[in-house]
Amino acid sequence: MSNDNNIDPYANREAANYSSPIASREFILSILSQHPRPLTRRQLARLLDIKGETQTEALRRRLRAMERDGQLHRNKRSAYSLPVITPEITGTVVGHPDGFGFLIPEQGGKDLFLSQREMRAVLHGDKAIAKVSHTDHSGRLEGVIIKVIEYANSRILGRIEKAGQHYYLIPNNRRISQDILIPSQYLNQAKVGDIVEVLILTHPTKKRSATAKVDTILGEQTSAGIETTIAIKQFDLPYQWPEAAIKQLESYGQHIEKQDLEQRIDLRTLPFVTIDGADAKDYDDAVYVEQTGQDDWRLWVAIADVSAYIAP
Repeated sequence: MSNDNNIDPYANREAANYSSPIASREFILSILSQHPRPLTRRQLARLLDIKGETQTEALRRRLRAMERDGQLHRNKRSAYSLPVITPEITGTVVGHPDGFGFLIPEQGGKDLFLSQREMRAVLHGDKAIAKVSHTDHSGRLEGVIIKVIEYANSRILGRIEKAGQHYYLIPNNRRISQDILIPSQYLNQAKVGDIVEVLILTHPTKKRSATAKVDTILGEQTSAGIETTIAIKQFDLPYQWPEAAIKQLESYGQHIEKQDLEQRIDLRTLPFVTIDGADAKDYDDAVYVEQTGQDDWRLWVAIADVSAYIAP
């Protein structure tokens, strides 16, 4: 070694195990612990008095192995340091339409930025455990996902698309930017462009996309009222009348009470035509035109007096 005080206490063990021994893992860790800043491989080689291609390559392999085993941390400049032991943070994933996301800690504190790579393993709303990987130049904390402890999405709404031979779902919720793969055997007669609700079969990992099967076909993207149907499904809105309300409605029957005619003119004999659209939720506007002379016409416009029957 270039410094007589830098003696590897495990040199004999290394010499017994390798034909061209280099500094032990313990000694490399000791050297790094004495330096406040990360050291490059070249700087370590100089401190360890490593020369020649054989030993330089051996050092490269050793450093990579130590990094793999979690003994070293290598930054974006390929400099090595001792790993910083950071506590695990539990929180909720919030996705961004551009692909990245954030982990919102349940105990408070700064949000963790999650790169697109980290977001591959989670979906918006998932509860996960992460830890800080590093702090960028602006002071923002960046995190890595350790594991997902609660999946938020068992059903997802979206539009079916196709790339090559593969079908996938583009989620209606823009915070879920990841594609959801749909194997062709699970399309259940849905076609490209359909708005569907799928059941998640497998959750995503950093290496594989989530997979799903079509459970309900809501309609085509251009279908009348599809936005309403999507909103009902996405936000779990009540849309069916309670049984009690239906029974009350049936109790009224179809006849008109005598007192209802006292201050009104009965025009039920005129063939009015409704002017509400086909997708209207109520039909309370109608018109009727009759000819009263050669060039004269009379237009009747009828608007239902709903407030007379439904108390505020």
